Amino acid sequence: MSVTKQIDFIGIGAAKSGSSWLNNILLQHPQIEIPTRKELTFFNRLDISGIVNKNFDNKLDYYLQFWDFNLDKTRGEFSPQYLSDVEAPKRIKEHFPNAKLIVILRNPVHRALSHLEYDQHFNAVISKEIAVEDAFKKHNYLLTAGLYANHLKRWFDVFAKEQIKIIIFEEAVENPKQASTDLFKFLGVTTTKNLDFSAINERKEIKSSTISKLLKVPGKIDKKLEKLDSWKKVKQSGFYNSLIDAKTYLVDKNAQKREKSEFTPEVYSTLNEYYKEPKLELEKLLDIELGSFWKLPNE
Repeated sequence: MSVTKQIDFIGIGAAKSGSSWLNNILLQHPQIEIPTRKELTFFNRLDISGIVNKNFDNKLDYYLQFWDFNLDKTRGEFSPQYLSDVEAPKRIKEHFPNAKLIVILRNPVHRALSHLEYDQHFNAVISKEIAVEDAFKKHNYLLTAGLYANHLKRWFDVFAKEQIKIIIFEEAVENPKQASTDLFKFLGVTTTKNLDFSAINERKEIKSSTISKLLKVPGKIDKKLEKLDSWKKVKQSGFYNSLIDAKTYLVDKNAQKREKSEFTPEVYSTLNEYYKEPKLELEKLLDIELGSFWKLPNE
């Protein structure tokens, strides 16, 4: 399909690996236009947990409405759901074959535990009462999302390696100026100064359980009406998008910082063993030494 409106770069993941931090750096560059709504999730058929993505059937015009093409800027977006989705690589290639792809990867043990905490205390899709070991057994996506080599192979089959920028989160936060300089060079924009490298998307939870329940109401309505053609049109409208943005605003306003959970040595040991071979596979695939930047806990 030929389009005149081009998207220059797409951040594809990984989830809970510093994508919000990286997205915030991109937002600050004067030559870059990135939607204020992070995670447009247009190209993935399934979300990370395997649930069907309601945006997948939207037309390309729906996706393109989030940029102002009257501006002379480098355009892109960041949706961490893309990395692990089977169909996303070919769908992006179909629409934007020359797009540059950005991947940020975090120690998979830390990523898995962060994802668990997020889905327990913020998304409220995993019980807070469940044992950690049982949570990983019941919600396997928490583990498989960190099998980076498996996911990247699909992207390397579709896109040239020089189109894909791999960033190791721990290395980037240790030297953010160098990381941002390398990223801007990859995107073909000038290096900019006075960037805010502050961490964002810290551990948080919804203050009120009542608010948490109310925020789930739109999803329940959507599920009941999703098969109606008239509802599909409503979901592609500016009005609906305004409601989504309003919901995001309410979520942020009703969130509070939460202290890090404590995990037992047994949990770390189990995760270390699970990711031992995948880590070596990733090093081989990318021809890198993760070294001191990426030791698994208790190694």
